[in-house]
Amino acid sequence: MMKRSRSPIRDGESEELAWLDLLRLHAAEQDLANAPEVSVVVPCEQTVTNDVTANVAVAHVPGWFDDAGQGTRPAIVMLSIIETHPDLPYQGSGTVSVTGDADLFCDSNCTTPAAEAFTAEALRATLPLFVRGNSAGNVTVTLTITPDANPNVRVIVPSATEVVGIQAINVVNPTVTVGEAIAWHHEEQFAAAQITLGLAESTGQPPYAGRGRPTVVGGSLFTDANCETPVDAFDAGALRHGVTVYVKGANVGNASVQLALDAVDSPGIRVAPPQTGDIPVQAINVVSPTVTVGEAIAWHHEEQFAAAQITLGLAESTGQPPYAGRGRPTVVGGSLFTDANCETPVDAFDADALRHGVTVYVKGANVGNASVQLALDAVDSPGIRVAPPQTGDIPVQAINVVSPTVTVGEAIAWHHEEQFAAAQITLGLAESTGQPPYAGRGRPTVVGGSLFTDANCETPVDAFDADALRHGVTVYVKGANVGNASVQLALDAVDSPGIRVAPPRTGDIPIQAINVVSPSIRCDELVLVHGNHHNRSTDPSRLILEIDQTDPTHTCGDLNLRLDYGAQIACFRDQLCTNAVASGTTFAANQLPVTLYMRGVTAGNCDVSAEARGTAGSAWRLAARASKTVCVEKIELQVPTFAGGLSLNPDPLLNAPKQRELHAKNNQAFTFAKMTVTAPSNAFWQKADQLSLEHANLEVFDDAAGALAGTALLNQAHFGGHPVVRYFATQGNNPAWDAIPTHGHGIPATRNPVKVVTARYVSCAARISAAASADGIPRTLNHGDVVCLDTFSFDQHLDRLTGNECRTRALAGPANTDVALALAAAHKYYGRRTAFWVNRNYRAIGGSPFGLFLNSMNNPHGNNNTWATAGANWIENFLLNDHGIVLNAQMKTRIRNHIFAVISGATVIPHGTNAAYGFAALYGVPGVHAECLATNQLLAAGVAATDVTVATYMLQEQHQRQGRPFVACPNCSGILVAPGQFRVITG
Repeated sequence: MMKRSRSPIRDGESEELAWLDLLRLHAAEQDLANAPEVSVVVPCEQTVTNDVTANVAVAHVPGWFDDAGQGTRPAIVMLSIIETHPDLPYQGSGTVSVTGDADLFCDSNCTTPAAEAFTAEALRATLPLFVRGNSAGNVTVTLTITPDANPNVRVIVPSATEVVGIQAINVVNPTVTVGEAIAWHHEEQFAAAQITLGLAESTGQPPYAGRGRPTVVGGSLFTDANCETPVDAFDAGALRHGVTVYVKGANVGNASVQLALDAVDSPGIRVAPPQTGDIPVQAINVVSPTVTVGEAIAWHHEEQFAAAQITLGLAESTGQPPYAGRGRPTVVGGSLFTDANCETPVDAFDADALRHGVTVYVKGANVGNASVQLALDAVDSPGIRVAPPQTGDIPVQAINVVSPTVTVGEAIAWHHEEQFAAAQITLGLAESTGQPPYAGRGRPTVVGGSLFTDANCETPVDAFDADALRHGVTVYVKGANVGNASVQLALDAVDSPGIRVAPPRTGDIPIQAINVVSPSIRCDELVLVHGNHHNRSTDPSRLILEIDQTDPTHTCGDLNLRLDYGAQIACFRDQLCTNAVASGTTFAANQLPVTLYMRGVTAGNCDVSAEARGTAGSAWRLAARASKTVCVEKIELQVPTFAGGLSLNPDPLLNAPKQRELHAKNNQAFTFAKMTVTAPSNAFWQKADQLSLEHANLEVFDDAAGALAGTALLNQAHFGGHPVVRYFATQGNNPAWDAIPTHGHGIPATRNPVKVVTARYVSCAARISAAASADGIPRTLNHGDVVCLDTFSFDQHLDRLTGNECRTRALAGPANTDVALALAAAHKYYGRRTAFWVNRNYRAIGGSPFGLFLNSMNNPHGNNNTWATAGANWIENFLLNDHGIVLNAQMKTRIRNHIFAVISGATVIPHGTNAAYGFAALYGVPGVHAECLATNQLLAAGVAATDVTVATYMLQEQHQRQGRPFVACPNCSGILVAPGQFRVITG
């Protein structure tokens, strides 16, 4: 393998030719190095073949690209062919192409574009091409050779490719960042402007390693704000981070700063031209405070003064930048105010006010001098210098001041309608020196009231001379309305240089409202008379006492309220009416409000009044007595012993309560209680809207037979000025059946077992209307009058007496059939006669049924048998014709046997006479009493005589025997007892 040495550039040879020679030598070496080693053995007459390979070699990379086109440099590639037998030369051609954003040129200046095809000779000589990139990146250069027509010349590798890199040139720019920097200058004073020097690289590769050199025209550059260390050059590393420098202006105008970067020997770097920044240099604005005194004089005497007027301001040398601080005045030997009356102290003033001048007033502390100084706030601005404080002196001289005085103290005037209490104040004058003496007059005026010389406010006030005012004049202020009354005293002006009359003086007197103390009564305007009822008390009505005050903060310490009421009611502290409150009782204010309870004593209207009492005072007034009229009503329930009978208690206020007994039969009413409700007064209906009859487990009816259900709620229309009648009966089972012993375990029959009684009551209640209620809500007063109605069961009496033997008929028919039939029969007949005795119409001899009964046996030719049979026949016809009662055969036989026994003398009737065949008219017709008729009904129903138990009880209130057993009359006893089949348990 042959090698050629690289020759240096010969004299007179161009750089481009030297490059080409060097590149050709390099390509040849590459061709030899890449050519395969071939051992050639040439036999006799053997054919020679030339193998050709396309070759692209990179001679110089990378290529450099510059957007500005100033530093672009191409990459270099060498195009060639490699032949195994150059003596059999390749005669074809080659084409070249580039893939990517680049162009191919024949010269290094990239002015002559490369041809697309090259001859074999050009390729054999090694052809250089220059690759100029149009952007950064990689491009591909490809050489393709054509086949040769000679078959002994073979193209082994027809195409060769190389990748060429194109890099962007690093453009380095100097930077001078000025922003809004301003340098300030005034004589020897300055404020440097701060700027930043730096550099900017487009790519950073290869990195710039030179130095930056700043210069300035019209000033100086320093590395510190105090401008002590001058600026030199800066290396690239510092500039990349930014270097702060300070520009000190030489004069007002501009300072121009330039930064130039050193050039460097690197094809990948281009240094941009120097960069310049201009910094304005402005004059410093010197701000000075001003205090303009002129001929001002302050006058002073104790509390009297005449302030001196001066002007504060500021002066600026340029006005730019404008001063925006504040001026702060101070004074020694006095005080500063914004007004001539020296009421508003001076604070700081802003710059705009000081530019126009601010008027202030100097009030001297003592005779002498007052020194006023104005200092301006420092401001954080390099363009402003604040001058030192400025001072002005004001002389303070004494004057003779005459001042009016209005002494109010703690005076208060009080007002309420035509009533008042005047406030006492004092008018006068005060002189600072007394020389020369004041000789004018003082003239008082008032707003919101009137002025008088006397406490009764009868003589109006006029002017007062100076001597009177020197001693003090007492006047009285009468307020016109609640609020304030303002009294002013003005002194007449006098023509004297030694006297100064002070402005009028004013004193404010509060006019307060008189506290009106008013008693208040709220009550239920209806009160019921309490009748000492059975275990119940009539609900009391409420009485609420209060004191209303318009201003409780001004009142007498012993304030109290007195209660007075008439004899028609009694008042109590508790609802149970045990703690009485007498008429004339007083209540302290701290005990109010208090709720009392009223109970009626006697019917009629009753006046209730309350009076506020206490020590008199100017700040309060005790209002008139408050009063209410309540209606006291006596509601009465009149209860007779039985229908149409006498009242139980003629006087309902007796200690003994109204009480009677009712009788119940199973779940049916057996007897009724009649109630007569007396009609309330018209005054009652003005306070109440309803009267109700309260009851427990009772039914109310409008009729005595219990056929018409009645209402227990009554209004005025129900009465119409007349009493209202209602009937009450037991409701439901009474008492519970579990108290009755079961069959077989009955209690022994006795003649007077304990009654089974349940207590019930009926009472009346009145509802107070909302308009007459203490709180505006309708309220019911219960137990206006009470009647106790004890109820006992006739059925259960029999059950207890018989040991439940009356229940034995349950298998033969409906339960209680025997008891029900017996009671029905007795009640039916009993209900037909409303007199005290069932048989009262049958006991008289003569035209009465008893006389007719005796006449039926008046047969002189008969005997005991015929007479007894005639009497029984007459009773049978009498019951059937007069009462519709069918006499059972067994009962008729018993009646005939009883008549026979009496006529024959076997049975002796007490009080019997011979004229009456041994009977007594006292006991009436035999067999027509309720016990016989009830037994007759049972026999008629098929009940065996041995299953019937007979008991007789008092159903009416007679001699306090109601509900008790009694012995049947001799007639009934003789019929029921003999011959002993019935069980008679009460005699």
